[in-house]
Amino acid sequence: MIAGRVRQPLRMLLLPARHGTEKSCGRSLKKELVALGVLPDDFLNWVSLQLEQWRLLGTPSSELRQIVKSSILAACTGAPSEVIIYGAKLADRYFEIHEKLIREHLMSHEEGVTFLSHAFLIAHLASAEKLSAAQIANLLSQRDQRARFSRQSIASALEALRVQPELSIKQVRILYFRDAGQELAAFADADLPTAAELVTLAGERLGYQGDLLTALKTLSPISGSNGLSSPYTPYLQILHYQCSIAEYFDHAVTDLYEFSPRGASCNWLHSQYPDSITGAGNPFLNNAKSVEVADIGWVRSKKSKERPGAMALLSILQGLQAMGFFARRELARWLRLWLHRAIRIAGSAATAIPTTLSPQQISSLIARISLGNTETFGILEQRVVDAITVCLHPQWRTRGLGDSVNTTNLSRTKLGDCEFLNPATKSLVAYESHGGKLTAVYVEEHLATIKKSVLRRIDELTAIADISAWSAEIIFVAHEVIGEIPDSVTIEGLAITIKTATFSTFLATQIPSDSEAFSSAITEYFLTPLQAQRTPNEVRQKLLSSI
Repeated sequence: MIAGRVRQPLRMLLLPARHGTEKSCGRSLKKELVALGVLPDDFLNWVSLQLEQWRLLGTPSSELRQIVKSSILAACTGAPSEVIIYGAKLADRYFEIHEKLIREHLMSHEEGVTFLSHAFLIAHLASAEKLSAAQIANLLSQRDQRARFSRQSIASALEALRVQPELSIKQVRILYFRDAGQELAAFADADLPTAAELVTLAGERLGYQGDLLTALKTLSPISGSNGLSSPYTPYLQILHYQCSIAEYFDHAVTDLYEFSPRGASCNWLHSQYPDSITGAGNPFLNNAKSVEVADIGWVRSKKSKERPGAMALLSILQGLQAMGFFARRELARWLRLWLHRAIRIAGSAATAIPTTLSPQQISSLIARISLGNTETFGILEQRVVDAITVCLHPQWRTRGLGDSVNTTNLSRTKLGDCEFLNPATKSLVAYESHGGKLTAVYVEEHLATIKKSVLRRIDELTAIADISAWSAEIIFVAHEVIGEIPDSVTIEGLAITIKTATFSTFLATQIPSDSEAFSSAITEYFLTPLQAQRTPNEVRQKLLSSI
């Protein structure tokens, strides 16, 4: 504690301070006042008089300037070097920033003083916690109602303290190419709607509130005879930039203009979109000119044909903004990967592959997959399993044939990648293809995810026979099986037998003897999906090298 004769005038100054430094600031104030010849009993009156003259005249006295500077520097006692640096700038420019808040941001004298009392916190949030000016304004508006905090006023203070957050073109480029390298692993051969389902699932796990799937499907480019087309590409580009900001900063992403959306970083990102789905000009300038924050008013300002896209973008941004930083950051990554899937599909010409395979080519393909992981994210492996198993279960009801590798079981209410059901024999067989090593953990996770699928299928199965009358199997096929895999499990009364096989064993024993039927299945269930727009060229090139 400090003596009341110093504590009262110090706190009346409403100076920015740091926790635990009040004694240092008090000692500094006492030293300055004593040097000026002010008696201790007059400390409070002297400070009150100086503050009143500053308020009335608009200009502080040189004595008040010196006291404020010394007190702010004292608040840096024991601070890290970064705090000392911006603390020194604050000490030098305190009155300059105050004057700017009044002149440019229309604050009253008292509001400016109140605003600056948070200066150390503002600088800390920006430099250490990586909050954007917009996010800091949101936070302080809830914390202190005495001043009007805005993104612009916070940005002015941060600029003066040289801690203003900036998104460099280097950061945007590094992030773009990192995302491009992760997109294949995330989505494999998923089309845009399926990829949107995976993003939505990630959002649900991260606590996203809102209908993300509908918003993404609204914004999604549409496949046509001439490739992808989209009336909403500018909104996709805006989303991409806001989600790039979210990687580096805790930003209020509905604020569209803090990070120079007309600058080099944003323009470089927009230029990565293929001409086939983009329009001319800067999407922010063309679609959000003079708009600080995306809100329902901005949506209503759009032409009727543009409103669904604008509303979808607003919905996503508002959902992201309501999340905590790390959850928002991760979902923003998934959204960027989805956008990269759109860029990939729209911007690449498909590598040509044969429409049929000769018996020798099929043998080469089987030999390659038997040898080990094809490093195609499981795509070649799953397509071969589709072709084989459809021959093993002729006339059975099928589910999941041709689905992308990463399609969720719940979205199709299936028990494996592909599934076959025979009502006559009350048999259900599912195959789960896994390119690589199959572990007990993977099997446990799979069994956990299909519980909801089984629950949704109960009515379908019991309409044919009692659930106890059904015979169910899940056959896991991988290049290597590690650990102890359970032999069976019962889910919602359905007894499921679990079997495992390596690709080398499965392909050696399960290929149909009817070579003509198998060749036809290879054409329909292996080659046709690989020719689809959704399949990455890298996978087609692996196929060509295998045959």
